[in-house]
Amino acid sequence: MGMQETLDIIGKVHEHLMVRDATVDIEKRTFLDTIKLSEEVWELNEQILWHYGYGRKEKLEKCSSEHLEQEIADVIFSAMMIAKSLNIDVEKAMSNKLQEIKRRFEIQ
Repeated sequence: MGMQETLDIIGKVHEHLMVRDATVDIEKRTFLDTIKLSEEVWELNEQILWHYGYGRKEKLEKCSSEHLEQEIADVIFSAMMIAKSLNIDVEKAMSNKLQEIKRRFEIQ
């Protein structure tokens, strides 16, 4: 799946949530998406702890490569939902960030 298809799906999910929760304005939607991102980052943190054997032993059954991969995807998806709410061009933002990283690390 390419970036444009991903952005199209993000747009459809965003539209669905705005219609489903018609009393939620764009500012509140952005706040809700930001809180969701925090939740997803916490879940990723848990997976990384378990991955390296630092999580609670009784929860280790939740640790797997599949769960770790899913949590990384959830963080990316949540961040992209915030970008959509704020009308940020994700492709442009990523391109600019990659150019900055290339300069900083002297990558050709």
